[in-house]
Amino acid sequence: MVIGQELEMALGLPVEITSFADGVPRKCYPFNLKTLYRANTYLNFFDQKDMVGNLQQEESSIGMMCFLSESFKDADTRELLTNITKENFPEIIEDIKFVNGFVDSCGEKDLDAAKESIDWLTSINAIQTYTSNTVEEISKMSLYQFSTLLNFIGKKINWEYKTGMLDVVAEPNDFIEVEDHPLSNSSKIEHKNHMTMEDIMGLSTLQKGSE
Repeated sequence: MVIGQELEMALGLPVEITSFADGVPRKCYPFNLKTLYRANTYLNFFDQKDMVGNLQQEESSIGMMCFLSESFKDADTRELLTNITKENFPEIIEDIKFVNGFVDSCGEKDLDAAKESIDWLTSINAIQTYTSNTVEEISKMSLYQFSTLLNFIGKKINWEYKTGMLDVVAEPNDFIEVEDHPLSNSSKIEHKNHMTMEDIMGLSTLQKGSE
């Protein structure tokens, strides 16, 4: 379980997970963009709900152990495994994925969104253009930080577009919502492993408001 710690996640710092059998919290280190490919590789090698089954297969066992050891860098491996059981294993994996900003795609809606997602090059160029971050600095961000920043840039672009359209829309008061402001409460943002053009530009809203 991950309780609070929004500041740690926003800064890309380790986050305490409390799902272990002994109830002792342990620091989970998020993967950054530079090492994200390793996390994806590990997750593809083991069953995220079946700890016992993973231990019975060499490749699954290696993938699971690498994923856990890189996530909990400060923990002793034996002591860590002692407090991960077949019952709490799925929750711990989900907690790690949450800390990293991973969201599983499911359903036709998510598949359609993934098809329209902005590629990595465009996303990184957008962050370079609208911030002072270098490529090296971006590579050290967690996916959670990266998607949050990209979402903020999208809100900023959307806000600037809407404020620039106020003189030509039929109903200015209905054109801009409080949530459109870049500094509006972002706690409801759904962090995901893809970002769409609709996320960035709010196209459906803009098109409706300019008709």
